[in-house]
Amino acid sequence: MNPKHKLNMFEYSDARASGYDKNYTGSGPASISDPNAYREEVSTISRLLPNYIGAEHIDLACGTGFWLQFYEKNCHSITLIDQSETMLSECSQKIKKLGTKSKVQIICDDLFKYPFEQNRYDSALIGFLISLMTKSEERDFFNILKRILRPGGIFIIIDSIWSKERAATYSKIGIQKRMLNDGREFEIYKRYFDKKDFDDLANKHKVNLTVIHEGRAFIAAAGSVAKLTALE
Repeated sequence: MNPKHKLNMFEYSDARASGYDKNYTGSGPASISDPNAYREEVSTISRLLPNYIGAEHIDLACGTGFWLQFYEKNCHSITLIDQSETMLSECSQKIKKLGTKSKVQIICDDLFKYPFEQNRYDSALIGFLISLMTKSEERDFFNILKRILRPGGIFIIIDSIWSKERAATYSKIGIQKRMLNDGREFEIYKRYFDKKDFDDLANKHKVNLTVIHEGRAFIAAAGSVAKLTALE
């Protein structure tokens, strides 16, 4: 990915912060025509998250912190990291509304550069992040994940699923043009995943990864850096 596309991706994400949560209702820049698909799958995934998240938790590239509302009661400590101040501002409003400020730490930084404490977290959430990574970033990311999770720690990946419906609009991997309501246009790098792609991720990065949701809009998987049969 060239530097221009990398900058475009950050600027696009930052500019969309106030309306980013529309992605979860199908009213954002949706490639699935039925908005109910998004709402129904959010409902399904939200019920699954507490089964895998708890104790000391980290949300990597948390964005607006949309999923926080569904799992925060399971945790006694939550770390939210994102490099966008605008996204974290939206996230802070959710924290205030939920009344969870006392157990939440917000970090504004690039997760690839941040000096995380080793073996710190029991669980990690990775929402719509790996689909924006190059292959080298993906490798570095899983190395970070292995360092920061405690032995037996669980991670959850939520991302965009690949389907024939999506194929009518986009390529599975490549540069996409996105336009905001104010007319600004951005070029971003995006990947989509199916179950085989997650199997490939598991084999390549030597993690356990089991798909727990396959829908029209989203795919989600639970994993561990150890080969835990509990997730199989």
